Amino acid sequence: MPILAALLVVAAWRGLGVQLRQDGVHVRYVLGFLIVPWEAMPAGHTHRPADQPPTLRLGYARPELVQRRGRAPAGTLPTDSIDAQFLADAIRHYALHPEHRAAIGTEREHQRLHEALTDR
Repeated sequence: MPILAALLVVAAWRGLGVQLRQDGVHVRYVLGFLIVPWEAMPAGHTHRPADQPPTLRLGYARPELVQRRGRAPAGTLPTDSIDAQFLADAIRHYALHPEHRAAIGTEREHQRLHEALTDR
């Protein structure tokens, strides 16, 4: 029981979940992390799920670029706290449009991305 409590404290301290960053997709798990550089993803091949699955499957064009530590799943992203369809669309967008990656994390880019993806 003390180990579980310690893991929960670590999770609360570090935060868990998916982050899109300038260099790729970062995922923190309680017992590890996964970093998928944009260059590792096949452009345009992140499939948009029909509903809200608990995970989103990723394919890799260059799996040797993927960094994985601990007990992080290699090919899935958790979607329990994010809209899986929006996440898939955003990943596909950045895989296809590297010119927008430098602005990831800014309010302006978030607004631009949201408008670009909801205008479809």
